[in-house]
Amino acid sequence: MKNDEKKKSSAQTGKEDNRTDEIDELLSGFSEISEQQRRAPSGISKFFLKLILGKDYNSAMENSAGAAGDGEQWEQISVGAKLKKVFKGKKLRHGSVALGMFSLFLALVVVLNVISIYLVDRFPLLNVDMTQGSIYSLSDSTKEILKSLESDVSIVILARETDCTQPDITVDPYSQIPLAHELILRYAGYSDHIKIDYVDLTRNPEFLDQYPEYLDILGQYSIVVGSERRTRVTSFYEMLPSLSSEYNTSSESVDISSSYTETLLTSLIKTVTIPKVPQVAFLDGLDSEQGVSYLLNLISLNGYEIIQTDIRTDDIPANADIAVLASPIRDITPSQAAKIDEWLNNGGNLGKTLMVYTSPFTADTPNLNDLLGDWGLEISRNIVYEGTASEVIPGATNSSFYAQYYQSDYVGDLFDRNIRTAVSLANEVVQKFEVKGDFVTNPILSTTATGFSGLQGDSEKFDTNALGDMAHRVVMANSTQYRQNANGEDIRSDIIVAPASIYEADYLSNTAFGNSRLLLNTYNERSGIGDQTINIEVKYLSAVDFSVETGTIKVISAIIGFVVPALVILGGLFVYIRRRYL
Repeated sequence: MKNDEKKKSSAQTGKEDNRTDEIDELLSGFSEISEQQRRAPSGISKFFLKLILGKDYNSAMENSAGAAGDGEQWEQISVGAKLKKVFKGKKLRHGSVALGMFSLFLALVVVLNVISIYLVDRFPLLNVDMTQGSIYSLSDSTKEILKSLESDVSIVILARETDCTQPDITVDPYSQIPLAHELILRYAGYSDHIKIDYVDLTRNPEFLDQYPEYLDILGQYSIVVGSERRTRVTSFYEMLPSLSSEYNTSSESVDISSSYTETLLTSLIKTVTIPKVPQVAFLDGLDSEQGVSYLLNLISLNGYEIIQTDIRTDDIPANADIAVLASPIRDITPSQAAKIDEWLNNGGNLGKTLMVYTSPFTADTPNLNDLLGDWGLEISRNIVYEGTASEVIPGATNSSFYAQYYQSDYVGDLFDRNIRTAVSLANEVVQKFEVKGDFVTNPILSTTATGFSGLQGDSEKFDTNALGDMAHRVVMANSTQYRQNANGEDIRSDIIVAPASIYEADYLSNTAFGNSRLLLNTYNERSGIGDQTINIEVKYLSAVDFSVETGTIKVISAIIGFVVPALVILGGLFVYIRRRYL
């Protein structure tokens, strides 16, 4: 124990001796100064002595004063002589090493920052998306399509890159173009087949000569998406509804709506790369109810080409895979019915599908029912009601309900995932037979076993406890005509009847419902392109949310750009001063 104490005491004494030697070494330099330079110490002299000696300043002053005699005082020492001595000391050598290490570290931080900026510009996926709604992130549907690309796709933005990152406020008052542009850049990070370029039309107006079919719509901020198969065109104005004049307002609370950037761009990439673009003939001329635009927009965004066809004067295009008759206000004529029947037969080759959407607000359609009757289906004038309260959509009457699925190729995984399809004011679809000759009918959607039907507003007339009034009431059904061709292969044509409410905007836009998925499953299956559904949610960008996120980004930028470097500098100075003077 005594030996340990002696060792500790000896070590402590050694440290004190070393410190005393350093002080003596420094003070010995002062004696080399001529007597002519000695005067009473000034403020500057004291400052440098304190800076050099640190906590030993007071004791050094006392010792030095005593050595010079009681009557003698410290006199000012030349600053040059002090500094000369300091530069020869151990402290400066140690401090220089610390300063050099700190400078090297600082240089390394700067270099890493420059490299990170380059990598983020070169590889946008390295830029982390911390926004509400993930406005800079691509959906899984888009990623799958990009990863499966086998041919090159060019995305040409008709603007300078600076016009996309710093647009004029008169064009983009809410600064949404940079958001959309950032999202577009991320496409290249998921596929080597994606190439993004910019064309300044003021310097390269001849670029438009490559696309004569689009001359009327190409301009500043247009986007040309092309592959070796075909070309399609969109624009930032289509992707960002807020750029339209109707959204331009000075109100701070304005909802700058939504971004369709990913939905549109992914749709065009799919359209220009798939071997076959399915065509849908929309049978116009019978004054369809409003709302069908939501249906046409849905299938168009998923790669279908819409062909407007006036059923009164035009033949249904032979290359159309599907024809749509959407809740016509007027009935078809017998000649128009014959035209549809001939198209479905397709010269005996079949392979066609007629989609019929019903509405209780349309007139009676005996001619259409005659056509459907041959296929085993009939549109009733009765409205279907759901008798089970738990199946009624919350807050709605029992004419709005979650439909029950029947097993079919169109339902897909909706049943297993428990994603419900909603309908409202649906006409009952009557199956006149299940099998007759070449024809087979099957239900797709219905009520539960407690469903009942009646004229609109008649639901109170039915006793939901009377089992005789209750049954599975079908609201969507399919009739298929089967044959074999000359090669013995099965061929088919179909008529599918569904309620027009299935494509209501509220149902299509809400991913909690399976309406859009069921519709696209049906179109994809009948057009023969399989499951290539683009199921992308619209990104909503409200003014309030956007400002909050901008504030968050500023805070993070301030922390990374100023606070962290400041802490590093302060930490380095602390280490330097501690090693240099303490």
